[in-house]
Amino acid sequence: MGEITEYLARAQRGKGKMVPWQDDIVALRSAGATYRLICGYLAEQGVTASPAEVHRFLRRRGRDRLLATALPRPQATARQPGPERDKGQLPKFEWPPDKTKSSW
Repeated sequence: MGEITEYLARAQRGKGKMVPWQDDIVALRSAGATYRLICGYLAEQGVTASPAEVHRFLRRRGRDRLLATALPRPQATARQPGPERDKGQLPKFEWPPDKTKSSW
Protein backbone atom coordinates (compact mmCIF):
# COMPACT_ATOMS: atom_id res chain seq x y z
CA MET A 1 0.00 0.00 0.00
CA GLY A 2 2.91 2.32 0.71
CA GLU A 3 4.16 1.96 -2.88
CA ILE A 4 0.81 3.10 -4.26
CA THR A 5 0.77 6.18 -2.02
CA GLU A 6 4.31 7.08 -3.09
CA TYR A 7 3.40 6.64 -6.75
CA LEU A 8 0.30 8.82 -6.43
CA ALA A 9 2.34 11.52 -4.69
CA ARG A 10 4.83 11.53 -7.58
CA ALA A 11 2.10 11.41 -10.24
CA GLN A 12 0.25 14.49 -8.96
CA ARG A 13 -0.29 17.05 -11.69
CA GLY A 14 1.28 20.41 -11.21
CA LYS A 15 -0.44 23.74 -11.68
CA GLY A 16 0.83 24.11 -15.23
CA LYS A 17 3.83 25.70 -16.83
CA MET A 18 2.03 28.87 -17.92
CA VAL A 19 0.13 29.62 -14.70
CA PRO A 20 2.86 31.88 -13.25
CA TRP A 21 2.67 34.05 -16.38
CA GLN A 22 -1.13 34.04 -16.71
CA ASP A 23 -1.52 37.76 -16.01
CA ASP A 24 1.23 38.59 -18.52
CA ILE A 25 -0.33 36.32 -21.16
CA VAL A 26 -3.77 37.86 -20.68
CA ALA A 27 -2.29 41.38 -20.83
CA LEU A 28 -0.39 40.59 -24.03
CA ARG A 29 -3.44 39.01 -25.64
CA SER A 30 -5.71 41.92 -24.71
CA ALA A 31 -3.09 44.29 -26.18
CA GLY A 32 -3.47 42.46 -29.50
CA ALA A 33 -0.46 40.12 -29.36
CA THR A 34 -0.68 36.96 -31.43
CA TYR A 35 -0.25 33.53 -29.90
CA ARG A 36 3.10 33.23 -31.66
CA LEU A 37 4.27 36.51 -30.14
CA ILE A 38 3.16 35.29 -26.70
CA CYS A 39 5.19 32.12 -27.29
CA GLY A 40 8.23 34.31 -27.96
CA TYR A 41 7.68 36.14 -24.68
CA LEU A 42 7.34 32.84 -22.82
CA ALA A 43 10.52 31.52 -24.48
CA GLU A 44 12.38 34.55 -23.08
CA GLN A 45 11.08 33.51 -19.65
CA GLY A 46 12.32 29.94 -20.16
CA VAL A 47 8.94 28.35 -20.96
CA THR A 48 8.51 26.43 -24.19
CA ALA A 49 4.98 26.46 -25.53
CA SER A 50 3.34 26.27 -28.92
CA PRO A 51 0.69 28.73 -30.09
CA ALA A 52 -1.90 25.95 -29.77
CA GLU A 53 -0.91 25.38 -26.14
CA VAL A 54 -1.28 29.09 -25.37
CA HIS A 55 -4.70 29.11 -27.05
CA ARG A 56 -5.86 26.07 -25.05
CA PHE A 57 -4.51 27.59 -21.84
CA LEU A 58 -6.43 30.83 -22.36
CA ARG A 59 -9.59 29.01 -23.41
CA ARG A 60 -9.47 26.77 -20.32
CA ARG A 61 -8.80 29.70 -17.99
CA GLY A 62 -11.69 31.65 -19.51
CA ARG A 63 -14.04 28.69 -19.21
CA ASP A 64 -13.02 28.09 -15.58
CA ARG A 65 -13.59 31.77 -14.77
CA LEU A 66 -16.99 31.76 -16.47
CA LEU A 67 -18.07 28.60 -14.68
CA ALA A 68 -16.98 30.03 -11.33
CA THR A 69 -19.01 33.21 -11.83
CA ALA A 70 -22.01 31.63 -13.58
CA LEU A 71 -25.42 32.00 -12.05
CA PRO A 72 -27.17 28.78 -11.07
CA ARG A 73 -29.60 27.50 -13.65
CA PRO A 74 -33.27 28.00 -12.80
CA GLN A 75 -35.23 24.92 -11.92
CA ALA A 76 -37.77 23.73 -14.44
CA THR A 77 -41.37 24.17 -13.37
CA ALA A 78 -44.11 21.72 -14.15
CA ARG A 79 -46.41 22.82 -16.96
CA GLN A 80 -49.98 23.50 -16.03
CA PRO A 81 -52.31 21.46 -18.21
CA GLY A 82 -54.74 23.44 -20.32
CA PRO A 83 -58.42 22.61 -20.65
CA GLU A 84 -57.83 20.76 -23.92
CA ARG A 85 -55.11 18.63 -22.37
CA ASP A 86 -57.34 17.69 -19.45
CA LYS A 87 -59.83 16.16 -21.88
CA GLY A 88 -57.11 14.29 -23.74
CA GLN A 89 -57.94 15.86 -27.08
CA LEU A 90 -56.49 18.48 -29.36
CA PRO A 91 -57.88 22.01 -29.46
CA LYS A 92 -60.51 22.54 -32.11
CA PHE A 93 -59.34 24.55 -35.12
CA GLU A 94 -61.96 27.06 -36.12
CA TRP A 95 -61.07 29.07 -39.17
CA PRO A 96 -63.70 29.08 -41.84
CA PRO A 97 -62.05 29.92 -45.15
CA ASP A 98 -63.58 32.73 -47.17
CA LYS A 99 -64.78 31.00 -50.32
CA THR A 100 -65.45 34.26 -52.16
CA LYS A 101 -61.74 35.17 -52.31
CA SER A 102 -59.22 33.10 -54.10
CA SER A 103 -55.58 33.10 -53.26
CA TRP A 104 -54.81 32.13 -56.85
